[in-house]
Amino acid sequence: CANLSVLSASITALCVGNASDEESEEMAPLRSALKAYSFFLAEVMSMCEEEAKENAAMGVVEKQVGGGKKKSNLAKKGQLVEWKWDEQRERATHVMNGALDVDLYRVFRPKPVDQAFCRLFINIATASLENPTSLKSKVTKRATFQMVGSVASKWGALD
Repeated sequence: CANLSVLSASITALCVGNASDEESEEMAPLRSALKAYSFFLAEVMSMCEEEAKENAAMGVVEKQVGGGKKKSNLAKKGQLVEWKWDEQRERATHVMNGALDVDLYRVFRPKPVDQAFCRLFINIATASLENPTSLKSKVTKRATFQMVGSVASKWGALD
């Protein structure tokens, strides 16, 4: 998440000022890095959301069947380190929303803003809105709605 935040800030700093031919040459590797980090983080977020849904469903089944055996089943899965997605979701969603604050028209210039890139943020927002746990966090909820709003209003990619 930190790398995407720093990259977004670097792109924003480069975008401040007048557009030039040199800027487009400097922007190409930054554009590639922005897309790569965003797609990678979106994939991690998607996998974590799916795993959280599975764990929640398994927890409900275990409560109905046998009581408090949740920890033992998690240990049997072979998890080396316990990583709590619920604690990381807020930060990841906030960072992804921050990536949309970049002037994407200048990043993708001379081509239009990549629709697949914008759709990525809509997919993240949709997954977040489908999960009741994520909507409990005000920061996550705000970032989710801002993502949808940014894609729709700023980048015109919500068709």
